[in-house]
Amino acid sequence: MKCAFIYDHTFFIINSKVYSSGAFTKDSWKRYLNHFDELIVVGNVVHLPSHKYDRYNRVESEAVQFEYLPSARNIKGYLQYTTGRVKKLQKLLNNVDAVVIRLPSEIGLFASRLADELGKPKLFELVGDVWGTYWSHGSIKGKLLAPLSYWKTRKTIESSKYTIYVTKQYLQSRYPTNGESIAASNVVINVYNKSEITKTRIETFNNNIKKSRIALIGSSDVKFKGHDILLKAIAKLDNPDNYEIHFVGPGKTGWLIELATSLGLNTKNLVFHGKIKAGTQVFSILDRADLYIHPSSWEGLPRTVIEAMSRGLPVLASNVGGIPELIDNEFLHPPRDYSKLASDIQQFYTKSYKERIKISYANRDKAKGYAIDILEKRRIAFFEKFTSDIKKKYYPFEHRHNI
Repeated sequence: MKCAFIYDHTFFIINSKVYSSGAFTKDSWKRYLNHFDELIVVGNVVHLPSHKYDRYNRVESEAVQFEYLPSARNIKGYLQYTTGRVKKLQKLLNNVDAVVIRLPSEIGLFASRLADELGKPKLFELVGDVWGTYWSHGSIKGKLLAPLSYWKTRKTIESSKYTIYVTKQYLQSRYPTNGESIAASNVVINVYNKSEITKTRIETFNNNIKKSRIALIGSSDVKFKGHDILLKAIAKLDNPDNYEIHFVGPGKTGWLIELATSLGLNTKNLVFHGKIKAGTQVFSILDRADLYIHPSSWEGLPRTVIEAMSRGLPVLASNVGGIPELIDNEFLHPPRDYSKLASDIQQFYTKSYKERIKISYANRDKAKGYAIDILEKRRIAFFEKFTSDIKKKYYPFEHRHNI
């Protein structure tokens, strides 16, 4: 059987090879190839110069074919899909037995409607809140798209027969379904054991010579990730020069330097790592930090928070989306409340080494619930139900014979 995976994700072509940012790797496709013989991955594409390759993950894999469509996240592209001029999408869906659609995704919503017209079985992976993503984008276009995309996504999930939510409660309440569903984060992590956490945190928590290191991961072009909130919180502390802020992610940094200067912060304490490869490179920064802060205005279930917790890193975060499912209320602040965040930072650094290690172990234990082996068992069982329906549809005689 052949399956299409559809998502508004941008892949990069570098020296004729396919790369991706974020969590996608060549192993990402195994969860689908465990149930299908072939996989067509459908998304957007950008061509990059050869020297950029070390910032991204190579994603080609056997039995995986990549196909690229025009973006539907601009007016021109959106109208092309609305008027049915993107004929390639219909051709792709005609050539598969099933469709897995990851939402939020504008292409995914168009593909869902087309799959219904073609009678193709669908499974949805809901990984974020489209309302928050668009509304917090900062543009007029985003605010105009927010209610329409929210309504379309909600109606699509409501009528879905199979839905995988990355949260345990939050997205389920925002986008309920009448079909079958499970909670299974799309995060892929391996959790530190306690001895590794202790070894790492002895250095980060006991070194009183260096500046306190705080990490934040997210594109600086995405204003709702809260880079400005963190800087404003640091500026309210008694000794802001004692803190070194490590920003990880792509995007322009000039506005952050200007903001830091206006707040009276020493810009030498801002370290911009830019876009780096997921996995080992990101973990090395998390392991050298003593606190991770995620002051986002909107979220589904942030992968970076779970990754930080899996390394035994204490986390302070906003109480949005699925974050309260991960973090105790003691370490949460209302979105954009930098005064509360400043108070939480100050409070954290008054804690003893034993208290911080206790937080590290608690975060690690919570992250264990998102370990790859646990989630895969849940996901495999769900996909088996989905593929069983497909076999009934396309191979009814063989299905009855196997029973």
